[in-house]
Amino acid sequence: MRITLTLILISNLVFAQTGKEKVVVTDLTRIKQIGSISVAPDGKKAIYSLKTTEITEENKLEYDYRSHLYLTDFQSVRQITRGLESVSSAVWSPDSKQLAFARNVKGKSQIFVMPLDGGEAFQLTDSKYGALSPNWSKDGSKISFSVSLSLTELLKDSVLNPSKGVPDWSLEKPGFEKNEQWQANQARPNPNGSLAEVRVYLDSNVIDKKAIVLNKLNFQNESNISAEMNFNQFFLINAFKTAEPVLITKGFYRYNNADFTPDGKKIIFSGDVDSLESPDRSLENEIFLADSNGGNFKMILGEKGKNYSSATLSSSGKWLAFLYSSTSFVTVPFLAVMPFNGSSKDIITIPFDRSKANLTWSQDEKYLYFIAAGNGGALLHRVNMATKKVEALSGFESGITSYD
Repeated sequence: MRITLTLILISNLVFAQTGKEKVVVTDLTRIKQIGSISVAPDGKKAIYSLKTTEITEENKLEYDYRSHLYLTDFQSVRQITRGLESVSSAVWSPDSKQLAFARNVKGKSQIFVMPLDGGEAFQLTDSKYGALSPNWSKDGSKISFSVSLSLTELLKDSVLNPSKGVPDWSLEKPGFEKNEQWQANQARPNPNGSLAEVRVYLDSNVIDKKAIVLNKLNFQNESNISAEMNFNQFFLINAFKTAEPVLITKGFYRYNNADFTPDGKKIIFSGDVDSLESPDRSLENEIFLADSNGGNFKMILGEKGKNYSSATLSSSGKWLAFLYSSTSFVTVPFLAVMPFNGSSKDIITIPFDRSKANLTWSQDEKYLYFIAAGNGGALLHRVNMATKKVEALSGFESGITSYD
């Protein structure tokens, strides 16, 4: 059997310029970055993204990053998405005939489906919060996707919170020991009135964005500050136009990394679920399994003081690979595998003292691949499942950013 790995490597290249021209600041806008390579299930083609820097239409001195998809049959390449809006999170359908990806519409990311045998890409979702992270069911009939929204939005949403419930954990807002701020306040805004009226007045300033009230430890974003607590929920939708999404996760929790089991009947998640502790306080992360409609939701890995993540099923569903670490101090997460129908007592830890990412099983389940940093490079490794030995497949002189 022949196995071919398709790799993307990042290298430091120096290009000679003609004459004695100096490098100027805008030369940096000529750099193009390849990423997110994905080989089709039939092995005959692959897609990858190309990020470029483009001049904005409004101002010729301003630039935007733009990312689009390219298709290759390993002989030639053609661009398959265009336009002002970038494309991300592209995934193949199981029959290799369609792509699902995320693209902005009116400022919100939505899921699109593109047939590769002809026809235009069509918009699948129209979520008011946006839609991210598409993933096909194994029979190609459905797509799961995630939605990110704030606590304020979740409290008011009739679909995600139909009972108008509130979290059991405390928001730790000064003056509200028992989360009284979530109770209806019928007072009128008045800066010189009663305590209830002053609070309504101050809240109106927040709603009008005249003020930001910070009440969490992690409030600094890359370019601004945020007072909102955010949550991720997952939906399932049939992969055709006019389909309506179905909610498959619930509650004031954060979920991520949803993937279907090989039979398509269940979905595996990782996330933080603790009804008595604020998500901004909780350090644990668990792995869960649920029916594809959200029923029979149960935890399969999780315990106090442990963080489980990067759950990755093998092609037959026999093995589950994941990372785990302690929450009590800074540590390099362990790489581990266990039978999918097993329990924590069946965990096999793979000795390797570097941070690991991008876990991927070979189709025959003989190897588990991952990327790990080392000596300034980013190396591709694989675990031999028979011997549990780790082998480096690339050298320190390069950095592999994506592979398939």
